[in-house]
Formats: sequence, structure tokens, C-alpha cells
Amino acid sequence: MLGRATQPLSQLWKVHLAVLESKIGEEIARESLRQQRQDTAHSVRDLYYQIAQTGALIYLAIMGSPFGFMAFLGIASLIGVIVSHVIVLFDFIEEMHEKGEPFEQAIRNAGIERLRPVLTTVCATILALFPLTSHGGPLWKPLCYAQIGGLAVATFITLLLVPVLYSIAVLDLRIVKWETKPKETL
Repeated sequence: MLGRATQPLSQLWKVHLAVLESKIGEEIARESLRQQRQDTAHSVRDLYYQIAQTGALIYLAIMGSPFGFMAFLGIASLIGVIVSHVIVLFDFIEEMHEKGEPFEQAIRNAGIERLRPVLTTVCATILALFPLTSHGGPLWKPLCYAQIGGLAVATFITLLLVPVLYSIAVLDLRIVKWETKPKETL
């Protein structure tokens, strides 16, 4: 009699274990997708830093300024600004993704809504560097030239290529799965 009473209990444990296994599997899949998105964002961030370095070196060459320690500091300090621009755009697109917005609308809104803050930051920084360039002496010129060239090139490329690369990842490579949630009606 005791054997029959424990049989439904053991079946219940099997059901609970199956549910637990499916939840663990779901979490592993979700985390792997999240990691894949982060890897894509890190790759894009590294690409933009390389673009900023190239812009800085080209501007240093155009201005005839030597590459020294101060120019290196200028290039190194580009990391924070460029990375923040890329992260802000990616986060905005991901936020729209989580809300279930259509892909084209999310890309368009990210470009439009983040354009002003990004351009304001970059323009203010570049304009603030011009007095230091003209009156700061030879020590500060390489740093300023590296900052101006790197910011100008990387910002232009960032605002242009982040939506394009994200579109390629979603539409062509299908690295990021984009599903639009149906709108709720009241």
C-alpha cells in the first residue's frame, strides 16, 4: 500500500525536475544570446576605436604635428567618448527591441533621438579644444589635434555605421533575432 502512495509522489518529482531543467535550459539560452549580443557590441566598439585612432593620426599628419606622448594621450582619451557613443546607440536600439518595436523604426529612432546629444558632446569638445590649440603652445597641440581628428572621424562613422552594422547583424547574418510584438489595443 505504501508503494502505491509514493508512486504519484515520484511522478510529481519527475515533473518538477523536467520543469526545472527546461527553466535552466531557457536561462542558458537567454544568457548565451545576451553574451552573443555583448560580443557583437564589443567588436563594434573596438572597430570604432580603431577608426578614431586612424582619424587622429591622419589629422596629426595634416597639421604637421609629431606623434609623441601628448598625441598618445589624446588618442587614449578618445576611448571613453567613442565607446560611450557606441554603447548609447546600441542600448537605445536594444531598448526598442525589448519593447517590441519594428526593426526599421528602432533604427530610425536611435539615429534621430541620439543624434543631438552625440553631436552636442562632440561639437562642444572640439570647439573647446581650438583655444588650447591656438594659445596652448607646442606641448598641447598634438593632444588637441589627435582629439579633434579622432572625434570628428569616429563620430561621423559611428552615426553612419552603427545602424548599418546592426542592420546587417539582424537582417543578413541573423545574429540578433528581432521579433516585433503586436501592439496592445485599449
